Amino acid sequence: MNIISRVLTMLIWCGIPAIALFLVFNFSFAIGWFALSIFILEIKLANDESADVETYLNQVLE
Repeated sequence: MNIISRVLTMLIWCGIPAIALFLVFNFSFAIGWFALSIFILEIKLANDESADVETYLNQVLE
């Protein structure tokens, strides 16, 4: 994924719900959601890219 799609994904899945939680509840819900959603999103993106890295590493190590 390129950087623009990563930023858009982070904004959609992390930023917009955090803003909604901030407006509805308070600051602590927004901070908690933002931190947790970024953590989960980064794990998902790393898992998606691991197949690409494995083929590259096999080529380099051989």
